[in-house]
Amino acid sequence: MHLALLFVLVSAAKPQTLHDRAMRAYENLDFKQAAELFKQDLRVGDPQEKDTRQRLVLSLYQAGRRDESVNEYHALMARYPAFRFDENEVLPETIAFFDAHKPAAPPKIIKVAPDQPRRIDTTAATKPPANEKRWYWYYLAPLGIGQFLAHSPVHGTLFAVLQAGLIAADVAMFAVFNQQVDSEGRSATPDASRKLQLAMNVVFFSMIGSIVAGAIDGVFFEP
Repeated sequence: MHLALLFVLVSAAKPQTLHDRAMRAYENLDFKQAAELFKQDLRVGDPQEKDTRQRLVLSLYQAGRRDESVNEYHALMARYPAFRFDENEVLPETIAFFDAHKPAAPPKIIKVAPDQPRRIDTTAATKPPANEKRWYWYYLAPLGIGQFLAHSPVHGTLFAVLQAGLIAADVAMFAVFNQQVDSEGRSATPDASRKLQLAMNVVFFSMIGSIVAGAIDGVFFEP
């Protein structure tokens, strides 16, 4: 009798132990192992089914198995049509990927009078417009960082090279200027120092202008 009771207790605890192992692998970023464990833990009708399916989708995605993750995402949406990823837990880029791979909605059947043949509305089967990218505040970051985060590598490279070059030039001229001028602001070559200071000011304000231009690009030209 004791052995039978022990067997029942072990059998009842096994699914929860498997889920715990899957969650530990997921939290430790071992997505390959987490995906396999979530597959084993997935049971239709289980109270944790939706969470298990969601983490299985994300584990496959992070493990680089994109096709499998899309298939599991379709299965998740079939079971829970109103499902949405939590934007506070899932990266915007990941949500955008799955939004672009949403399963197509089934065609709608138009109800008609009994004496008329049924017709299928084919307009519902047309491809939906591509999802627009949302705008984020970090698109305003200088040195082309905002453009790279907005997936605009050409703009990002342009602003990164321009702004980094201006900063380097300004720092270099400032170092030379400090060598020409003593602590009291006097220079042995005043004309050369004035020209250098003028050039340094031009480069400085050009750098400020390029940063402002990058911010404007992040506001108006990035989705």
